[in-house]
Amino acid sequence: MSGVSPARDHAIFGGCLRSEIPLPELPELSGCLAPDWTFRRATGPLPPAEYLGVDAVDATIRVRCSRMAGGFRLDFDDTGTFDISSGGRDIAWTAGATAPLELVRADLLGGVFSVALHLQGLMCLHGSAVAIDDVVVAFLANKGGGKSTLATALCAAGATLVTDDMLPVDPRGTAMAWPSMPAVRLLQDSAAHLRHANGQRHPETNKYHVSALPDAQVERRRLPLVAIYDLAPVSSSAGAPAVERIRVKGPRAVATLLRHNRTGSAIGGSESTNLFLRASDIVRAVPVHRLEIARDFDRLGEVVSRIIAWHSSPAETPTESGASRASS
Repeated sequence: MSGVSPARDHAIFGGCLRSEIPLPELPELSGCLAPDWTFRRATGPLPPAEYLGVDAVDATIRVRCSRMAGGFRLDFDDTGTFDISSGGRDIAWTAGATAPLELVRADLLGGVFSVALHLQGLMCLHGSAVAIDDVVVAFLANKGGGKSTLATALCAAGATLVTDDMLPVDPRGTAMAWPSMPAVRLLQDSAAHLRHANGQRHPETNKYHVSALPDAQVERRRLPLVAIYDLAPVSSSAGAPAVERIRVKGPRAVATLLRHNRTGSAIGGSESTNLFLRASDIVRAVPVHRLEIARDFDRLGEVVSRIIAWHSSPAETPTESGASRASS
């Protein structure tokens, strides 16, 4: 098949992915003796599977989700079928009728891997994250909520990018954040303000896809997760702080993580108990906050400075005057 080549090794999630198709979005690795994941073309008939349900990828594309022995199957309308097995470490692809490799890669590195990592015991969240002084802070938000803008601005101020879209968290022991793709996607106004409005916007997303971040701004390591912020943009007003964090605890914190879960409703429904337990483990170890941010590019620098100060000082407390408050 066009686009299939001898397997190459790539860096992602703090490990090694061996792939039979080129993955230009990821840096290549050399010397990987035993890959953490393998992506290959399927050879032979599909094994039996139990249908679970269907999820929407976008307005026109659907993915049918099934459970099979030792894993899950995702069958996309356009890119084909992905069988995820061996505890999430083996992904076998059967090409669809129309399978442009750009979309195959997008499905693999997004929805398919969210299920593969779920099988490994992780929880994948829809959010951005950066590392500050060797710890990770995460920003959860719906589309257009400002998480990519905030992460990019923090990287320009000295942080390193962990992810811009899917954040895998290992809840076992110390909660660890795993790095994803080294790229960000910005809308026109954010890209212009952050000086990334170069070239053409992507025809599908209408965003600038910034994949050439300096190495110093990209994080490759798995690092401890120390804070999760649920973004809540607010109107900017004179005298009000540019950013304020409000601690969310207990069931509300768990619900925040479940609301931003990336596994998908079809598989997520069948795995609801596991997802609840993983979310509960994470919030017991990592504080969750509602983060109210002034929707004003002129105050973005204040927001960035405040967040860096929160996570650069060992004397930080969750009730710092004028910056934080608790919510029951």
